[in-house]
Amino acid sequence: MALSALHLYSKDRSRSELFDRACFLQGVAIQLVQPVIANLRQEDSLAALMFSSHTSAFGLAEYMLNPHHDDTDPIDKIVECFQLSRGIKLVVSPHWPYLSQTWLNKLFNSESSNEDRIRASLASEFPTYSVVRSLAFGQEDADRRKCCLETIEDIFTFIGASSHHPQDYPTAAHLIDQWAVKLPVVFKDMLIERKPIALIILAYWAVLTSINPRPWHLRGLAEVLIARIEDIIGDEWAEFLRWPREKVIENARAVQDTPAQTPRFDDRNVDSRLHGMRLSRGSSLNHSSTEAQSAQLSPCTVAGEQGNSRANTRNNPSPYLSASEHLSPYNVGSNNHSPFSQSPSTG
Repeated sequence: MALSALHLYSKDRSRSELFDRACFLQGVAIQLVQPVIANLRQEDSLAALMFSSHTSAFGLAEYMLNPHHDDTDPIDKIVECFQLSRGIKLVVSPHWPYLSQTWLNKLFNSESSNEDRIRASLASEFPTYSVVRSLAFGQEDADRRKCCLETIEDIFTFIGASSHHPQDYPTAAHLIDQWAVKLPVVFKDMLIERKPIALIILAYWAVLTSINPRPWHLRGLAEVLIARIEDIIGDEWAEFLRWPREKVIENARAVQDTPAQTPRFDDRNVDSRLHGMRLSRGSSLNHSSTEAQSAQLSPCTVAGEQGNSRANTRNNPSPYLSASEHLSPYNVGSNNHSPFSQSPSTG
């Protein structure tokens, strides 16, 4: 219901009550589901998996559609959503045998027969593939080097598969979500640290999100991400972002969306808008993993001077935080809060 409310709001931005209702419903949903996931049973695993998918989509759609948008760094929002995907994967993993027997079996077995062929020809298919891999080989830490090499191979493969064989997958967002679910925690840490190699790989994920037909909740996200990544790493790395930037522009121009359909971005003037788009908030480069996330406001949160009654959570307990002592599924394997843990009270 929360995601549906956001979808309706994306169609008619004059109905601001839909955005408020969406945030309220999402807060209630998370409050209700946390005790279920903390003690997840096999019969609830399918619902938990679907809930996590919808929640991740909600987080990105909320970020793009927020009518009172603050300066939340889109990189931090992406990290939150990636962490949610990783957390729920660990929680439901004991129930994979059961899940593979449900109607989701098609999703689990949807790997395209074309992917092996694409993987074998990445160097010839994508001129930038070898260049980006050379950056990965420059990582001194063995775990980080291995992580970067694997994520680079996957993202180029998924771009090729999504571009040339979209019919092989059940939804337009399938490979976008699959890449996020597979990400190891070390890559998340590199994003938080704003490592150039991780940000460049993320720029290629932005390309994947821009391939048409673009899922409605991801419209405009690629443009915002590319602009933010350019802002962080500067001219020194501009050449490594040239191809992702050009592909995002090309894909945006291919769609004749109206400004109302593409939130916060107008495809009709994509080149100049992309060049000029910058966020005022500084990089979290000097923050530790915990500090980098806890310092960021939720895109729901609007400063009190903007007049939003849902803002300012300092004196109000958040409905997004579990009252129990159980480990939240959104914190699995890390000390990071839920993507919605800093959101305003819906009470």
